Amino acid sequence: MRLGRAFLLADQPDPALAHLQAALDHGLPGGLEPHLPLLIQEAERCVAHGDHREAIQRWQDIAALLAEATPEPNYHQLSAAYAANCVGFGGSKEENALWGDYPKHDVLAWLHSWLQPALYLEIGVDQGVSLACASGPAIGVDPRPALSLTVQLLPTARIVASSSDAFFANQAAARLQPAAPAAPAAASPAALTPRHPHR
Repeated sequence: MRLGRAFLLADQPDPALAHLQAALDHGLPGGLEPHLPLLIQEAERCVAHGDHREAIQRWQDIAALLAEATPEPNYHQLSAAYAANCVGFGGSKEENALWGDYPKHDVLAWLHSWLQPALYLEIGVDQGVSLACASGPAIGVDPRPALSLTVQLLPTARIVASSSDAFFANQAAARLQPAAPAAPAAASPAALTPRHPHR
């Protein structure tokens, strides 16, 4: 744990997170609680320096370490960092739109029309563009209380405000049940009468 703290103080959050996670995996006495303020300070430092993309990563790191015990205010901070982030996340706008021969959302829409899934589950809704590709029932799970959707979702799409850990622990069993099969149509007496060829 001390090595993780040292990396945080040296402004190297990625190796710090790896050491903190390893310490938790090995049963760190006292757990993460005593070290949480330092992790939060690192996320807040990123915000103060205007590095919202890095702040998003740090708030996500905290949520990954705390799992379903992540306090609600952390998700509010994550939402604020997403809202303030002007440089995108996970690549430039061009990289997010195109990787290969076709824009990824076109491929996703094609997959939905071809596969016609009974239910589509998406973890992390962001602006809703991927979720809007669903042509049938869809659930988007995102812990951020305020999303800036840039598209209109179909009425069959639902957004669940929850972390993925909390969703799978508390809601998935009920929400991810397949639809009940349709009752067979009542058969007419003629349909029940066996047909015998005339001899």
